[in-house]
Amino acid sequence: MTCLLLAAQVMVNQLNLVSHSVVAAPYQWEYPYLLSIIPSLFSFMALPKNNISYLVISMISAGLFCIASLIYGGMEMFPVAQQLYRHGKAYRFIFGFSSVSVMYLVMVVQVHGWQIYNKKLLDAWFTSTQEEEMRT
Repeated sequence: MTCLLLAAQVMVNQLNLVSHSVVAAPYQWEYPYLLSIIPSLFSFMALPKNNISYLVISMISAGLFCIASLIYGGMEMFPVAQQLYRHGKAYRFIFGFSSVSVMYLVMVVQVHGWQIYNKKLLDAWFTSTQEEEMRT
């Protein structure tokens, strides 16, 4: 979902469809974050037959493409967060909240939730395949 919104933001920005006051230009870290669609594709490929190898590839590529670019984004956004904390000044808003606060919240929830979901799913699939091997 986040990738689709980001892809729309990048496309609107690159094609100059609306002014930057309506849709802000993406940050530099958001361009490599678009590669996070790759782990999602591997996850969807893993679902039909409980394919553990695709799920493992998804978890590793999520670390490479998602988490690495989010860490870079967090470092890039740190001066903005620091300015918000020290002076109470924010220049970009999302639904009335400062965009840097929303970004940090979404990063934590998304990465934490994605990794917990993948780990629980991997554990469940691994247990079920072990039980099937023991029966045969």
